[in-house]
Amino acid sequence: MADKNFLDTVGLTYLWAKITNYVDNKSVTLPDNLVKHTALSAVTAVEKINADTLEGHTSGYFATATLVASLQESVSAYGSTIVALGTRISDAETAIEGLQTSLSLISGNLETAVSSIATLKTSVETLETKVSNHTTSISTLESEKLSKSGGTMTGALIAQSNDDYAVAQVRNILIGTDDPDDSIGNDGDLYLKYIE
Repeated sequence: MADKNFLDTVGLTYLWAKITNYVDNKSVTLPDNLVKHTALSAVTAVEKINADTLEGHTSGYFATATLVASLQESVSAYGSTIVALGTRISDAETAIEGLQTSLSLISGNLETAVSSIATLKTSVETLETKVSNHTTSISTLESEKLSKSGGTMTGALIAQSNDDYAVAQVRNILIGTDDPDDSIGNDGDLYLKYIE
């Protein structure tokens, strides 16, 4: 009987099928922190690569532990550089935004300055027109004035009438053949009567 205490391949396959069927059909309540995983396809064993033939690959096809460590160090170093560059880019973006705001303010100030210059130009043009008009008026006055040293009047010059008889001044002179009365002239006027 001792030589009968073993399973041949067929018996072992049969037993494994029974065990698998039992486990698959067994209903089990899992704890909250466990998740049941069902493979989408049957899991098969992976054959080991023959160390002598390397399945036709050269040794350079496989990464060594030293190379992997070196790559990890490079990735870590570049990671720090990338983070630093990211910070610099962020700072540059902030600076650019500040410059854009400044440019916007400068643009607004320039528009205001241009508007002010246009207003000032209009005022200067108006002032130039007034100065030109005054210059014309002055020229007219200079050409039509009567000099203190003498000259000829182009019309009648009428003196102011007043009763300041003791004050030397220009007086109006009237001439007629009748005797003067209150209807002729005003206070301070001189009247000359002549006989024809």
